[in-house]
Amino acid sequence: MIHVTDDEILSTHRLRKVLAEEEPLLLSFDQEAWTDKLGYERLDREQHLLLFQMLRASMLPLLENLTPQQFERVGQYPDGVRYTLKELVELRVLHVRDHLAQIERVKQAYREYRV
Repeated sequence: MIHVTDDEILSTHRLRKVLAEEEPLLLSFDQEAWTDKLGYERLDREQHLLLFQMLRASMLPLLENLTPQQFERVGQYPDGVRYTLKELVELRVLHVRDHLAQIERVKQAYREYRV
């Protein structure tokens, strides 16, 4: 959950940049370094879940009324890869769904192990 929230923080920033700036530079993060150096195991998962929910809620008013042209706005990563706002939103949805599926698999394996 903490990784998903950290990624949501950065993704929210990217989406806002694409909406507000002309072809902004989009940055990634070293998720392994964040996990290792930020001590994820000591962080409060409930707080991070709440932060994730708030970040999503904060984007809703911006995304609800976008024009088709706004969804086609572009941002670019340092390696030259370009994404439209629409693509960035779709990637967010897929990323979170993948992690939710992963969490469900772990929960199921834990239930089976306990039997």
